[in-house]
Amino acid sequence: MEGEGAPSEATQRSSQAVIDLYNPLSTTTRWAATPGVSASTGLAAVGALNDVIAFHRGDGSDGRLFYTALGSYGGSQPVPFSPTDVSTDPLAAASDPATERAFVALRNTAGQAMLFEATPYLRSLGGSPTWTAVGFTDGAPAVAVACGQVHVAVRNAEWLWTRSRPVLGGPWSPWERVAQAPGLPSLAAGPWSLALAVRGFDGYAHAWVRECNGAAAGTWTRGASLGDRPTTSDRIGLTAYGPFFAASIRGTDGLPYMMLQTFGTFGVATWPSSWERVGGSGRAPQVPVIETPVLHTHRGLLFAAARDSLGAVYYWVRNPNYLAPRAGRAMWVGGRVLTGGGLVATAPVFVTAQRYPVLGGGAIVEQARAPSELYVFARGIADRRVYFTNAGRFVTLDVLEGAYGMEVNTGPYANGIPRAAVPNLLENLQAFLRTPTRYWDSLGNTRSPGAFPGTCSSPGRTGITIFPNAGGGESAFSGDCPTRPTSMVVEDSGAAWRLWEETGHLAFWLNPFRDAAPFTSAFCGDPMNECPTTLRRCTMGAAPSGCPSGEACVRAWNQADDQPQGTCMVSTGFGGVRPRGYTQSYQSNGGDHDWLYTVINYRWFGEDLRRIAAQDLAAGDPSLQRKYDYVRVNDYDGVEFNGFWGSAVGAPTSDESYGDFALPLQ
Repeated sequence: MEGEGAPSEATQRSSQAVIDLYNPLSTTTRWAATPGVSASTGLAAVGALNDVIAFHRGDGSDGRLFYTALGSYGGSQPVPFSPTDVSTDPLAAASDPATERAFVALRNTAGQAMLFEATPYLRSLGGSPTWTAVGFTDGAPAVAVACGQVHVAVRNAEWLWTRSRPVLGGPWSPWERVAQAPGLPSLAAGPWSLALAVRGFDGYAHAWVRECNGAAAGTWTRGASLGDRPTTSDRIGLTAYGPFFAASIRGTDGLPYMMLQTFGTFGVATWPSSWERVGGSGRAPQVPVIETPVLHTHRGLLFAAARDSLGAVYYWVRNPNYLAPRAGRAMWVGGRVLTGGGLVATAPVFVTAQRYPVLGGGAIVEQARAPSELYVFARGIADRRVYFTNAGRFVTLDVLEGAYGMEVNTGPYANGIPRAAVPNLLENLQAFLRTPTRYWDSLGNTRSPGAFPGTCSSPGRTGITIFPNAGGGESAFSGDCPTRPTSMVVEDSGAAWRLWEETGHLAFWLNPFRDAAPFTSAFCGDPMNECPTTLRRCTMGAAPSGCPSGEACVRAWNQADDQPQGTCMVSTGFGGVRPRGYTQSYQSNGGDHDWLYTVINYRWFGEDLRRIAAQDLAAGDPSLQRKYDYVRVNDYDGVEFNGFWGSAVGAPTSDESYGDFALPLQ
């Protein structure tokens, strides 16, 4: 690694056997060297049992495969029963979330495609390790786990071949010849399908999809030629994004490009006709790269990364509010150097792993237990050591503070812990990026046109200040300059949508839309008043009165306990009650709460919001549908989203791992 130093031996010895979020080795946002020294031209990594395991060919003459378990950080070990003829070609790895079974595909010096598999246990690979020669290949193979099968793809004599077998063992299928192509294969697994991509003889990327269920299950679709731009790279970048796939190339102009499937005819996933620039805006410049950008989906965000000609790794994050590119909107953030510096000799390798908080064994409040940490591995140039960094935490701080001028301050409410150690740090990035894109710049500029008077930022900053709160409380401050900047206190165990309760206040205060006629029409005139035609008061007690049939008289959130007056409520259908025209009882306060809670439900739980709006409309109250329509047209450019609450109170059932929760539908 050029320009970065490895942790000292004392630091290595002090690390705990279990990855602790407060351990700087697991939350490092700089390149950190592991004990592994490698000759591989491409690394591989998997996440398993709350750990991260990186694979690489050793740097010695024995030619064995080695692994480094980040949790133990105790050294680099040879993989059990490793052959001694592992080539220096790039490796490929995949794991099965259900069984934790890990797979590594590689080519040996005899041209065989070899598959190693094991179930990691206590930071070792002692769980039934086996090696299988699956066939011959003239380049690095690919591997993925999808549809209950482990799939291997190889190129042999300019033909693309695939085969598979059940994850837990069983016979291999015969080799299936997919296409003739000069490029190396790429595989990506989604929740319901598998994708294969390769560069064809025409220089264009080509892709196939294999469904897990339905009439076409188990067969590759007819190959699709992707886009309007050729590539000279051997591999195509590929990742799943909900029910869709995204592909990336390095164009013949040396710049990075990406395309993401969208809904086509009859709701079928369809590739667009042209490639989208990765970056290209002032906040996320497009940078010349030396390789195809690596794509990775993490917690509903689509990441891309690639090296420049010097070996610096650049990253980008795609706007999660759109499937198709939207003119006039920032489609990417980033375009900046990962970790702030350091040069590497291999393409970056993403791996999603662990759940936080690790030591407590719990989950983020009201959050599905999706893997939470995003690491990147690469090999150093001069020392050939295996390096890693917590990319998810670096990118969060770099986008919020570096690109948008905000500040994350743990001093007042989180005991001054390192910013990178905030448990739900990534949720702050999710909350920001899921804010309507038109309001992003205002959060980075507290003096944006239309902001309420008195707003200001921390000294030396232009944007809002975020105060993580270990105690779980939350609030938003409008300014009170210069003693208190425009800021929000957010619980550091809260899900992204909970953090947006406070982000929404700031978006409201920093933008002039609150005074526009469409807003005042949808949200009952003066935004600080309740909707008098919607909110029904009633008398509580043994014989409640004043509510129409089907509604109950319930005390509103903001009413004192000794008040006999209640609010007429209906069931939300997911464990709560609400007055008609609102999404929950808390919104009977009116004001910006009415708008921001409508936005939360619109952006994260769109299916439920559409259902209760239709429920109200059928009962003769169109006000919630008017609010929904306002948010759809004026805040999210006509894009709608999925997402729903589960039967357990306060627990979304959707898992963000593949990005299919809170997914845009256009």
